[in-house]
Amino acid sequence: MALIFAAAVFLLLLADPPAQPSYECLDGREVRVTGVVSGKEFHTAADGTVTLLVSLRQVQWADEVSGSETEISPEAGQSPEPEGIRPAGIRPSDSRPSIPDGVLLSLDTDPAALYRDDDRIPVGALAEVSGTLRTFQEATNPGEFDSRLYYQTLKLNFRLNHGTVHRISGSRHPFRNALYRTKRRLAAVLDACLTTEEAAVLKAMLLGEKGFLSAELKALYRESGIIHILAISGLHVTLLGMGFFRLLRRLRMPMLPACALAAVFMLLYGGMTGIRGSGVRAICMFLVHLGAKLLRRTYDLLTAAALAAVLLLIDQPLYLWNSGFLFSFGAVLGIGILMPVFRSPFLKALAVPVWTMPVYLWFYGTFPLYSLLLNLAVIPLMPVVMTAGIAAAVAGSLWPAAGRAAGIPCHVLLYFYRAACELTAGLPGHRLIPGRPYPWEIVLFYGLLAGAAMFALQADRWEEPESDEEKIRRTVSWRNQRKAMLEAGKGLFLAAAVLVLCWRDHRGLQLHFLDVGQGDGIFLQADGTSILIDGGSSSKASLGQYQLEPFLLEEGAGHLDLAVLTHDDSDHANGLLWLLEEEYDIRMVGLADFGETPEEKRGENEQRILEICRTRHIPVIYLREGSVIQPERRIKGNRLSGSGPQLSLMCVHPAPEHLHPDDINQDSVSFLVTYGRFSAMLTGDLEEDGEEECLRYLQRNGLPEDSITVLKAGHHGSRYASSTAWLKHLRPRFSVISCGRNNRYGHPAAETLDRIRDAGSEILDTRHTGEITFCTDGRSVRVRKFLEN
Repeated sequence: MALIFAAAVFLLLLADPPAQPSYECLDGREVRVTGVVSGKEFHTAADGTVTLLVSLRQVQWADEVSGSETEISPEAGQSPEPEGIRPAGIRPSDSRPSIPDGVLLSLDTDPAALYRDDDRIPVGALAEVSGTLRTFQEATNPGEFDSRLYYQTLKLNFRLNHGTVHRISGSRHPFRNALYRTKRRLAAVLDACLTTEEAAVLKAMLLGEKGFLSAELKALYRESGIIHILAISGLHVTLLGMGFFRLLRRLRMPMLPACALAAVFMLLYGGMTGIRGSGVRAICMFLVHLGAKLLRRTYDLLTAAALAAVLLLIDQPLYLWNSGFLFSFGAVLGIGILMPVFRSPFLKALAVPVWTMPVYLWFYGTFPLYSLLLNLAVIPLMPVVMTAGIAAAVAGSLWPAAGRAAGIPCHVLLYFYRAACELTAGLPGHRLIPGRPYPWEIVLFYGLLAGAAMFALQADRWEEPESDEEKIRRTVSWRNQRKAMLEAGKGLFLAAAVLVLCWRDHRGLQLHFLDVGQGDGIFLQADGTSILIDGGSSSKASLGQYQLEPFLLEEGAGHLDLAVLTHDDSDHANGLLWLLEEEYDIRMVGLADFGETPEEKRGENEQRILEICRTRHIPVIYLREGSVIQPERRIKGNRLSGSGPQLSLMCVHPAPEHLHPDDINQDSVSFLVTYGRFSAMLTGDLEEDGEEECLRYLQRNGLPEDSITVLKAGHHGSRYASSTAWLKHLRPRFSVISCGRNNRYGHPAAETLDRIRDAGSEILDTRHTGEITFCTDGRSVRVRKFLEN
């Protein structure tokens, strides 16, 4: 029944996604709101800066707005153009969109005053605050984290940055505030008794406070496959809740008050830690377990999990898209379905990672192979770590020296955790990168798992004692042979399930134009060959970490056969530089051939790339007009048999004898890409002068012979690019423009768009479509737009 309910919710979300008011017209403006403080957490940025984040509920617009404001429509999902700017201090009209859920306030505070500001904003207080409104951004590329969906799941509408608190009233929820203050006191004790990193880990494990974890430590735990130990889940609830319940029973407390006190204890713990998702699931299942004991009924794991899932989905249907929710319930299903039928300890240990493997690949495109072994060592030691952490918090509250002594096991085991993660991360093949699976592969995977479970159940039947009559009819050798066959069938089904999930069809060409904001990023994948051309942005921070690498992993590109930088501008280079600095597997780098120009005369980004290539022994090739890149036709390292389309990248610019030292845009590396009858012209930031030189080369060599399929419009649609002569010669069927929303350069220019339309070309703009993909087998072409999928 729970599965049917979840399926119905899933179909409903697909058919009618929940609409939310749009706040785009207020983005970047100073606004003032009032709301009730529902929660607080700290957040550590990549640079180590710690900020205080305050969640507000029952939010309303304050009577006055600081600065100016744009009037917008009250209808959900609409964001019309501004009709006028209201002077500062004027009461806003009721035409602003409502705030149906909550708001996240980010306070800029002096690090020395961080806890003081935390103290003066009690949970439950009515607060009037102001700040710069920022909308949560939706994902516009495959693999990119969808902030809008994540915060919509948490029922938060937008964020107020650089927040200021103007007025605070007393707490309306003194009990909840007392729980929060208890958490803060316990956190302070852990800070005093443990090192900074150890305290951050224990605060995440025991108090649900992840804001002090460094980005480096979270990345290490995530890539090693043990990030789940930092979330409050069933292990925590079992250790704390059942431990407390058993203690009460050992003290000879009757069943009813023992169950009641244990239930209250865990509900208070949940309220103190502010848990959600997997923690709520665990507490719900714990309460069902207590109810089973109280009523002397059998506790059924899957029934309890089903009830928790239904309750969570009733409260928030969007949990179905949440990785934490799917991981949590996937782990329970692995325990409840696979563990009972897998007899060997090794297979039992694999039950959870195998069952949750599709979830891991769907969200990350990669699977940490050594996590299968690492979790065998980490999970059994978790009760020791948590018990020592609880002892340190309790003893340290009474006597700091006792807390430090109690925390000694934490020192040892957390050091072991880090060392084990670093060791496995440095081993070859530490992660499998098949990319995101297709939905049909996931369905088939679970079907094959069900087959493996059926074989295991049949094999178990031959373990049951037999009557004398059955022994006469069935010899021991025949029984052993039948059991071996069933065990082999189970193994084959398991192997087939994993192979199906990891299989990818890499035939044909996929040409991706990423939405990198104001910049360029182009990825080609053809018959097992992966090529990245540019990868930079001047409007998206940390492009390599948050857009490029997640995209490559989702596409199953565990390595790049070639990475090309068309020219030295940062809006083409900074993401590629990050990949090189983080030692992403890049086999070759291509740069423009500037003839006899010495290396020190190259731009700063190119010099840095050359330095990294020397350090990592990456070959560098220099490209000029006439250079041809023609990779081997292969799929995952195997030569592709038969005669079919051949990927070819012909460099048509620059020519070392015609350089433009005063304008690096005009020396952009430009390619004519061909694959069967499909062709694409990729021009970097080429403008009219460069286009003329490129055009002369194409005409001299009779290229292209027919109109091209795709043109990457030069220089983000600048009015100085995509000239009439250029468009007349190429006659592109599609023209792709890569630029950022509301960029300060005015890209794309209106006159450029008119020229492209006059040439009969269809315009595709990453600002509106997100990432754009052209899929072709060399004969036909299919266009996919990420935001329209």
